[in-house]
Amino acid sequence: SENVTCIDLRSTATASVLETLAEQNSNDDYGDEYDSLSNATWQLCWRQLQSIIAVQSVVLVCSFPMKMFYKRYVKTPSGLGRLHLWKNKILGDTYQDPEWPYAYYPIALAISNFFLSAMTVYFWIVKTYRQTVDEWMLNTEYAISCVFMTHYLANMLKSEFALSYVLDIDSGIDLWTIVPVVVQRRLNTWLSWSYFRVYCLFKYFKVLMAMGWNPMELSEVTQEIIAAFFKFLTLVTILSGTMFIFEVLGPVKGFEDKFISTGMGDISFMSMFYFMLTTISTVGYGDLSPVTMLGRLLTFICVVVGVAFFSVETGRILDLQRRENNGGGRYKPSKATKTAHAVICGGAVDSSSLTILNSIFEELCNPSVCGGEELTPDVVLLGTRSLSSALRKCIQKKSVYARRVYTLKGSPFDEEDMERARVKQCAMLFILPDLTSQDPDKEDHNQILIASAMLK
Repeated sequence: SENVTCIDLRSTATASVLETLAEQNSNDDYGDEYDSLSNATWQLCWRQLQSIIAVQSVVLVCSFPMKMFYKRYVKTPSGLGRLHLWKNKILGDTYQDPEWPYAYYPIALAISNFFLSAMTVYFWIVKTYRQTVDEWMLNTEYAISCVFMTHYLANMLKSEFALSYVLDIDSGIDLWTIVPVVVQRRLNTWLSWSYFRVYCLFKYFKVLMAMGWNPMELSEVTQEIIAAFFKFLTLVTILSGTMFIFEVLGPVKGFEDKFISTGMGDISFMSMFYFMLTTISTVGYGDLSPVTMLGRLLTFICVVVGVAFFSVETGRILDLQRRENNGGGRYKPSKATKTAHAVICGGAVDSSSLTILNSIFEELCNPSVCGGEELTPDVVLLGTRSLSSALRKCIQKKSVYARRVYTLKGSPFDEEDMERARVKQCAMLFILPDLTSQDPDKEDHNQILIASAMLK
């Protein structure tokens, strides 16, 4: 008949059309559960970022009245003061962790966050391969986010709604990974920033070790090796996850690179910046290489200069770090405090008297005693000997000590060492004797000489 069109099924074009129709029908079988890469765009990324900024702003604004309410009505001897006491028993405060048996609660929270963070990162990796979110996976992520939010609120209460916690990196990572999961269904996207929770693996491992939770009785060397592994894993995962998102989403409108065709290939300033960075660092991927004589000569010079530059600068940094670890640095006032620092010297510092110095730290480095974080002074230890390992562990174990205590190696009779400790600008000066000295008269004589030198 003239109205009938015949289709040759053997033709290549017809076969291609039939394959496309079959693939579309196959995709329709998945229903709404199947999402393509079209649901991962810069627009959705920007909407997630807007949600994060909105939540962060609300938390920031609400932290001020909540802090004032807590200080006026909860942190009191009567009324809601019982809530403050229970908070200190179960959660601790910014100054110290709770004691046994209540220390089980923060340990349980740290362990749960460690494993749930690992599960969250695993889910994110699975979604990058499937470009879809199953219902069970989404519900599981909701449940995990509820645990993270509970821990976030518990830490907020522990810090007594301090602004320093709201702006802390731990708080930022919590919101950065919780909010996108909450709005995931509304935006209909598999895209999220959950891979940032790999940082929590390193963080909570260090927290658990600092709390003394060591059921496998790992040595200090083994703990440092495991911590270094988690730190390396955190760095690689965050960088690779961010690079994956950048490449999947494609160029940002208005921020595209423009290239010029040369014998080296299509180049631009950014591609040359990338080439020089990989060349000077001696990485050399080989995806770009000069073809002109002058370009190759410059590349040769860059390799030689790069090797010399990194060798010299690395040596200087390591030398400076070694000097500071041995007490050869210089005290610089912390921006976190508005109070002048305190200097402690004498036989107690030279002998690393843990009992005396720890009792001083409990008073000087305690924000609740000093009236707040901003009124807590820095403490500078000036001694002629290096601190003992026991005293170093005591300082590093408590975060408030690690932030406030500085150790310098020097003599109180040396003007340069006194200048490094900024003795003239200090608010308090303590000259503490060594109570375990075998010659008390000589020890007293030395402390008098130190006091006389300080008065000059």
